[in-house]
Amino acid sequence: MLGLTWGIFNLFLILSFFYLFLGLLIKGRKWLHRYDRRFTYVILFLGFLSLAAGGKKDSKNTHQISNFPVIRKSYSVDLDFTNRVHIRLFQDQRDNSLLLHNSYSLLSGFVLGREWEHLGFSEKDDQLIVHGVMHWKLLRGRIYSQYLDLPVPKSSQSH
Repeated sequence: MLGLTWGIFNLFLILSFFYLFLGLLIKGRKWLHRYDRRFTYVILFLGFLSLAAGGKKDSKNTHQISNFPVIRKSYSVDLDFTNRVHIRLFQDQRDNSLLLHNSYSLLSGFVLGREWEHLGFSEKDDQLIVHGVMHWKLLRGRIYSQYLDLPVPKSSQSH
């Protein structure tokens, strides 16, 4: 529920920025004075700051699979009613060992204001655990980072 509220808050900020910015461009500075100055300047400042921050870093494709035969397995873990973490595992067909360095996870759903950073996998007591960091963002600025360990239930497997 917190993720949905955070996403709606970010959506409100984005729409407010574009509304105020377009009004400033089309109607001029006098148009802004009919709103509370603290509100308009804070929204415009945050919006310009996030635009100046630039785009997302280029990420290299690290999901290259070796030349030997592999088994691909897909899992998903529900975080809340709007988000899931999708997991892609690769297993060596020759000895059934997991190729954890080639495997990855990603976040899906209504993710506005949040970003998932995959850190890796581990196995404990025959249970697969996904390690990652959930970054909470306000526009593009990182506000809070939360470390998560997500156990993958055996029933969530979806080849």
